[in-house]
Amino acid sequence: QRLERPPHHPGAQKTDQAIQVLKRGIELSPINGFFHKALALQYIHQKNYPKALESMKLHLALFPEDSFMRNLIQQVEASSRPQ
Repeated sequence: QRLERPPHHPGAQKTDQAIQVLKRGIELSPINGFFHKALALQYIHQKNYPKALESMKLHLALFPEDSFMRNLIQQVEASSRPQ
């Protein structure tokens, strides 16, 4: 279950705005790797790990040579498995 920030948290609105801008950037330039990586980082900042993982996988589908992202996905998946 994802932890929600209180609506009055000063960074919550800026993070939400950043996510909207990055999503729009992906719509306009879907093969721009920066937008996918930055979106994943924003989701991580929100502790929304399922969405972060989704963004990372989309990035890797576009850029399969990105070994950093591949390793990061493996780490996230390994850490989210039940012990």
